[in-house]
Amino acid sequence: MTTPAEQFLRKFMDASARAEALAAMGEDPDGFSHAVANEPEAFGLALEEDAARAPAGPALINTSVFASAACDGDGFVVAADDRFRAWLASSNVVHVDLAPLAKGGASVSFLVEDRGKFIAVAAARLAEARGWPLAKSVRASLEDGGAQIAVVARLPMSPSAGVSRAALVLGLSGLEARVVAGLIEFGDARAAAQAAGVSYETARAALKDAMRKAGVRRQSAIVSVCMQIESGEAPEAALAPVLRDLFALTPRQAEVALEIARGATRAEAAQVLGLSESVIKSELKSVFASCLVDSGAALGRVVGQLAALTALAGAVAVDVHATGTEPLRLLPRHDGDGRIAFADYGPDTGAPTLFLHSGTTGRHLPAAYVEHLQRLGLRPIVVDRPGYGLTTMPEGDYLHAASDDLARIADHLALARINVVCRSGAIVVAHFARRHDERLGRAVLINPEPPAVHDSQLAGFLGGLKRLIFEQPAVLKALLRTLSRRAAPQSILRVARGAVRNSPADLTSLADPDFAAGFVHASQQAALQEGAGFIALERCVAEAALAPGDVPDDARFTILCGAEDSLQASEDALAWWRGALPNARFAVVENAGRFLHAQRPDLIAEALLS
Repeated sequence: MTTPAEQFLRKFMDASARAEALAAMGEDPDGFSHAVANEPEAFGLALEEDAARAPAGPALINTSVFASAACDGDGFVVAADDRFRAWLASSNVVHVDLAPLAKGGASVSFLVEDRGKFIAVAAARLAEARGWPLAKSVRASLEDGGAQIAVVARLPMSPSAGVSRAALVLGLSGLEARVVAGLIEFGDARAAAQAAGVSYETARAALKDAMRKAGVRRQSAIVSVCMQIESGEAPEAALAPVLRDLFALTPRQAEVALEIARGATRAEAAQVLGLSESVIKSELKSVFASCLVDSGAALGRVVGQLAALTALAGAVAVDVHATGTEPLRLLPRHDGDGRIAFADYGPDTGAPTLFLHSGTTGRHLPAAYVEHLQRLGLRPIVVDRPGYGLTTMPEGDYLHAASDDLARIADHLALARINVVCRSGAIVVAHFARRHDERLGRAVLINPEPPAVHDSQLAGFLGGLKRLIFEQPAVLKALLRTLSRRAAPQSILRVARGAVRNSPADLTSLADPDFAAGFVHASQQAALQEGAGFIALERCVAEAALAPGDVPDDARFTILCGAEDSLQASEDALAWWRGALPNARFAVVENAGRFLHAQRPDLIAEALLS
C-alpha cells in the first residue's frame, strides 16, 4: 500500500506534466507536508525537474514603453499600433525573423527593417501572447486570422521621451533625467550633453548625481537600472543564451557582455569570471563589434531591451499595469550595498507607518486598502524586504540590513520616529527597536511566528516550508524556484485557498475580487528573486532569541493573533512573545485569521494611535 507521501508525489508529477504543479500543492497541503517530512529527496528531484521546465516567472509590465504589431506567416508586418509605426516611420518594409519560433512557444527574435538595422523583438503566436501588451487593432488582426504572429518591441528611450518613471523612482532632477535619457539613446556622455543643451562638464556632474541616487558607480549601470525601472518588474532573465543566439557571441563573450552592461569595470569582470583583464579587453572588443555598440552604456541599453523582451517572452503570467499608480522610490543603502524599494502613500498629516509584508508576498497594497488606512489616520509606507521585489539582497547580516533599511527610509523621509506594522518576520521589528530605539514609535505584530522549536503547527503548506528551512535547504530552494516560476494568478490562489481552507475568515477574504487581485500582485512581487529573501528571513525567525528586557520599552508593542489562523497556533505565538515582550499588549481577534491586517485595520490604527 502506498504512503500519503508517495500518493502526493504521484499527483505532483502528474500535475507538473500539465504545468499545474502549484495546483497539486494547493489542493493537497497535507500530502505536501507528508512528502516534505517523509520523502524529501524524491520530492526535491521532482521539484528540480518542474523548475527546469517552468516559465521564467511573472512579469509586471509598464505598457508605455512597449509597441506592438502583428505579422503574417512569412514574417511581414501587416498590422501595428501608432507607436510601432512612428518608431519605424521611415521604413518601407519590416520583416520579422520567424526561425526562432520553429521550436514552439514565445521567443526573442530579430525585426529587420529596410535600412539594414536589426532590432530585437518578442514574438509568439496568439495562444502564447494573449497576456502581452497588444493594441486592440493588433489583437483583432490576430483574432480574425489576418495575421499569425504577435510582435512586441521595447521602445528605445530618447531625451524627448525621457525617463519619467525612473526620474520619479530615483528622485532625479529634470537635468539629470535629460542627461540620463541622452546617455541611453546615444551611449555617450558628450552626445547626451549636446542633446540636453548643456556643457560636457555639467552633464558629467548630472550623471554623477544620478548614479549616486541610483546607488551605482558606472554609466552602464545607470542605464541598466533606468531601463529596468521603465520596463516594469520581472525576474532576472537568463540573458546569456539570448545574447549568444542573437549576436553569435561565444559563451564567454556573453558573460563578459552581461558583467560590463550591469556596471562592472574590466577588473571587476575579470575577477568575477576568473579571467585576465587583457582577455576581458579582447572579448569586449568583439562584443562591441557584434552588438554594433561602442561603449558600456550603449551595451547596457541593448541588454536592458533584451531583458525586458526576454522576461515578457518567458513569463508565466503578464500583469499589464499603468505607469504612476504607485509612489515607488528606490533608495540606495548608506553603505552602497544595493537599493531599497518603498512607496510612501501619504498624507503628511497621517501617522507615518511602515508596513512590512508577509514572507510570501511583496510590498503591494490595494488602492482601496490604502485609502482605508488613510481614513483611519495613518500614512502608509510600504517597503520590499531585502531579497524581495525590487530591494536587493544584502551581503552580510540579514537582520542588521533589514532593520537598517527601515532606519534609512525614516532618514530619507526626515521622520524622527516611525510606526511599524509587521505581518511576518517580527524578529526584524524587535531588532529594529534594539538597534534604532529612538526611531521606533509603536509597533503592531500580526500573527508573529515563534522560533521553529516552539512551533507545534508543522503540518500543511506553511508547516512544510518551516520544516525545510534547516532540515532540507536544497529542497527548499527547489520548491521556491517552482513557486516563483509557476506564479500565475489561478495557481497562487489555489495554493492560498488550500493553505487557509480551515479559516472561514480567510476564505471570505480570498473570495473578494479586489483582495484576491491584490494578493496575487503581492505574491508575484515576492516571486521576482526566487525566494532569496524568504530563506534569509525565515532563518532569522528560526534562530530568534529574545529575553525579557532585550527590547527597550516593549510596552510600545501590540501583538494581534487571528483566532482562525490555520497556519499557526496562536497559543504558540503568544507563549513565546509574552516571554520576549512581557510588557506588550496581546489580543486574540475573533473572526480573523492569517489576513487579519486586511480584516481588522481598525484594530491596527487603534493600537498605533490610542
